[in-house]
Amino acid sequence: MPQGSTIRSVQPTDLDLLRAIARDSYRDSRFYFDGHFPVETCDRLYETWLDKSCRDSAGVVLVAEWQGRPAGYVTCEKVDVTTGQIGLLGVDSSAQGVGLGRALVGAAISWFRSQAFDRAQVVTQGRNVRAQAVYQQCGFLSQSVQLWYHRWFNGL
Repeated sequence: MPQGSTIRSVQPTDLDLLRAIARDSYRDSRFYFDGHFPVETCDRLYETWLDKSCRDSAGVVLVAEWQGRPAGYVTCEKVDVTTGQIGLLGVDSSAQGVGLGRALVGAAISWFRSQAFDRAQVVTQGRNVRAQAVYQQCGFLSQSVQLWYHRWFNGL
């Protein structure tokens, strides 16, 4: 874990900062990349996802504090009795590259183990090479690769 950082459960006072991180963390996602969705709609999607994760009593949102403020988060969800899943991982752009992402994923793995899950999984975008590297450094292995295609029809 980076020096001067701590990981803890989310607090209601964190949400404004975490929403700002969410608005900036998923630009590699298919929604932003598509071009047909307004940026504000994509922002709201990830803010809403984060808000719902904070209210999910079956999961947990862990926050990384760095330099005295929330600088990242990971959402941990229960898939079934044997499997946990990382839903979202976000690190403030000013704190990227110091190891907070790896520390958050490590904390998520610890939480999954504390819940007696047999395994953990995560899904990320193929173009998000940085996220793939973090997950692989934390011991995750590729299970499957999917390609999703769609086409927009003007006027429909």
